Amino acid sequence: MHLVSDEENFQQWLTTITPAHLDELFEIMSKLPNLSLQPKNIPFTKNGKIAFIDTEYTKRGRRFDRLEEVINPEMGNYWRSIVQKYLQTQK
Repeated sequence: MHLVSDEENFQQWLTTITPAHLDELFEIMSKLPNLSLQPKNIPFTKNGKIAFIDTEYTKRGRRFDRLEEVINPEMGNYWRSIVQKYLQTQK
C-alpha cells in the first residue's frame, strides 16, 4: 500500500483532514460497527489516500473518540458533531 512513515501519517491527520474526509470515513465506519478505530490502523498512503490495515474487529464497541487523538481541534469538533448526530439516531 506504500504507507507513509508514522511521523508523516501523524502530520497528515493533523493538517490535511477535511470535513469531506471525515464524512466519508464516518460512512465507512457506520457500516462496519465492530471495526477498530485506532488511528494507527488508518494510515495515509504515499499517494494521499487513506488505507485500512490490521482490520480486526473489537468486542468493546466503537470508540469514536480515538480519531480525536490525531486530528486538529476544528476537525475534532466536526467529528464530534457527526458522532453526536449518529448516536442520537440510535436511541
